[in-house]
Amino acid sequence: KEAEQILKDAQNLTQLLSARTPEQKKQKEELMNKINTQLLLSQGVALTTSKLFAEIPNIAAKELLLKGEDLYLINQANNEFYKIPLSTGVASLQQVTAEGIGTVSNIVDHTGGGILVYHSLDGLAQFDTETNKIKALMWNRTWKGAPKAADVYQKKLYVITPTLQILKYTDSITGYTQEVSWLKENASIDLSGIADIAIDGSLWVLKEKGEIIKLYKGEKQDFALSITPELVGPTRIIADNDMRYLYILDNATKRIVISDKSGKVIAQLTAQEFVSMQDIAVHEKTRKIYLLDGNKILEIE
Repeated sequence: KEAEQILKDAQNLTQLLSARTPEQKKQKEELMNKINTQLLLSQGVALTTSKLFAEIPNIAAKELLLKGEDLYLINQANNEFYKIPLSTGVASLQQVTAEGIGTVSNIVDHTGGGILVYHSLDGLAQFDTETNKIKALMWNRTWKGAPKAADVYQKKLYVITPTLQILKYTDSITGYTQEVSWLKENASIDLSGIADIAIDGSLWVLKEKGEIIKLYKGEKQDFALSITPELVGPTRIIADNDMRYLYILDNATKRIVISDKSGKVIAQLTAQEFVSMQDIAVHEKTRKIYLLDGNKILEIE
């Protein structure tokens, strides 16, 4: 408790330091990062080590995807797809052919034969990792705009709309059809401030201020994440049917949280190398986490 208070005082003092020159700004950021790391340690978060797995200069990527034994990145600036095999860590630019789509803005899902993405022409498209072709998909829906969050489970597309409905769509040969509301009529759930969703049979809703809602068959289930310090600004939750744990990325506090599915925290990890945490991918069999940090991919064992 004493260490925690001293570090909080150090935070406040550091905020008052001058940062008129680039060098002062750099020193202030480095000092604040060290203090924040030590503060997490005083609160029970474990210090881990990471190693550089891959680095791709001049890439505007915000999502990292693990499909099979390969990582994928999408450069949102120009639709470039990069493939990084786990066996080598060497990134290769894929020669992609795309028709009838705009700029890929985010990844929706990676199950099945390809990677499902949402693009700037307000539609869905499928990237075939075998042929490196992207084709637009039909999406029969009654609303427009980008989804707040989306995921696919057992060939069903689940979407949280801008009006905070949860809608389900059925996979077909040409795309996604048969729009239905997924929540039960009597379900009263506040879905404002959505950060991300993940589905493993249950639908997990991660909110921007750290709340996690567990839904099953359209109804809310009892779930409470018992964690200290609290989540401040989480951006990503990962869950899957064949995964034992939940994985949460809290960029605001530079940590990765691993929890079981009853809400018990298994581990909290931080490192001084964590600077601009964008996304994570998890390979549970090898007990490795891959972190997209700026234009670097860090490997954490």
